Amino acid sequence: MVKSLIWLILVVIAAVIIGAFIWVQDANQFKPDIEALIAEHSDAGLKINGDLSWQLWPPLTLNVEDIVATQPDRDISAGRLDLKVDLSAMWQDVNAWKVTSLILQDVAIVDDTATTHIDQFTLSNFRPGEPAPFSIDILQTYADSEASMSAELVGELTYYPPSESAKNKTLRRLGFTDTQVTSNLAEGVCQGDLAERLDAPNVFFESSVDDILPIAILANYNAVIECELSALNLTTETFTGVALSLTNVEGQTNVHVSAPDFLGGSLVADADIDTTSVPARWTILPELQDVDSQRLIDWSDQSLLWIAPLALTSTITLQGNSKSELLRSINAQAEFDGGQGMIDVSKIKQQLSRLALLTQRSDQVASWPNVLNYATMSGHLSIDGLQHELDFALDNLSINAEGTVDYLADGVDLLARVTVSEPPGDSLITINEWLMDIPIPIRCLGSTAEPKCRLDNDAATSIVANALQRGSESGLRRKLEDKIDEDVPEEYKEAAKGILDLLGKALERD
Repeated sequence: MVKSLIWLILVVIAAVIIGAFIWVQDANQFKPDIEALIAEHSDAGLKINGDLSWQLWPPLTLNVEDIVATQPDRDISAGRLDLKVDLSAMWQDVNAWKVTSLILQDVAIVDDTATTHIDQFTLSNFRPGEPAPFSIDILQTYADSEASMSAELVGELTYYPPSESAKNKTLRRLGFTDTQVTSNLAEGVCQGDLAERLDAPNVFFESSVDDILPIAILANYNAVIECELSALNLTTETFTGVALSLTNVEGQTNVHVSAPDFLGGSLVADADIDTTSVPARWTILPELQDVDSQRLIDWSDQSLLWIAPLALTSTITLQGNSKSELLRSINAQAEFDGGQGMIDVSKIKQQLSRLALLTQRSDQVASWPNVLNYATMSGHLSIDGLQHELDFALDNLSINAEGTVDYLADGVDLLARVTVSEPPGDSLITINEWLMDIPIPIRCLGSTAEPKCRLDNDAATSIVANALQRGSESGLRRKLEDKIDEDVPEEYKEAAKGILDLLGKALERD
């Protein structure tokens, strides 16, 4: 009797084991569950084209091949997924599984602007609501540029699934801590938290390949990300000790950058962006202190010799979400101080020397050095769309320039008025006394990188015409009248001054 009972128990156990083995062998039955789970917890539609297979020896491993996901504006494909789960959770709902190891390989995410390739993503001991170690290798290339970004991230990730409790309803949330970032652009440690918004606007945001910000994402998520970067690589310069933060709350975005070692000085900048406005509204507040002006010019790929400690404060407002929209709408006010230093004045010197031919006086400008040591420099720049105005003072030389600068069309059309006043002390900036205090016009035309500047003959004639006429406060009229008073007999002085009036009117008429 006992022997028969033992055999019966063994048969039942064998039947259960065989039935479970047969059931588990058909891993493809999990396809609908996994596809539904992904659809429930993300915006992606998932399709598993390949077979699912189990490795039964602990740890239980689910192998998935040929995964394709779709989202409204991108396609996602994965070569292989290896999923190791706790054997004790095999009979539970898929949502309750504890993932002891997940390896996702050869993932490609393609949209209109870029392709992101994930060589490998690993996640260990993952359960919703608990931190899990992760690592990821990424390479991103761009549709309209040869530039690329490669990065490796290693840290801890915590996923919080949606909650439908009676007291507290929450949507998905993702946090990452102590995440080491190593890339061709930057190295450092980041922390962050991203959460879906319960009050996200029910608005469709149309995206474009020209977009700078992913406004649809910013509208639907709140985020706080902070990074301490040991190195930030931007073209030819590497900046150290950079603090970078991004906060996005209900579509109001703030980006803060602090670089205490920026081109020999320091940089602090804030950008506030209202992505709920149509078009998006930007306010940028950069501040530079003691920056090496020559390094700044070289970094911006400009051809000018200027060595000085530069300080700058600015307020910049823009509208839009593409490079063209922002450049067309820019409004900026900037104050700068070039301290004491040296600057190349050869182009200004060349044009002012041409005036010696008109006055037939000694060309004092020729004695200027091409690179001038100066004592003071300050200026104000105003920008309204394409319209630019610059007021600039260099010792006793001042420049007022106004006109258009079009970076999109790569064109400059500026009229600069250069004025040399009475030199203080032993200043090297001296000019023919007849031209002292007269605004000398120089027209700059050409590309934004290398505009060609020439003495504007028409404007110069107009200025000389006005300077010659009676009532003018110009140095030219004053000095000519002094000369008449000194050398012309009394009975002819008034006639000589009248000739100046006639000459001025004739020039103005021509």
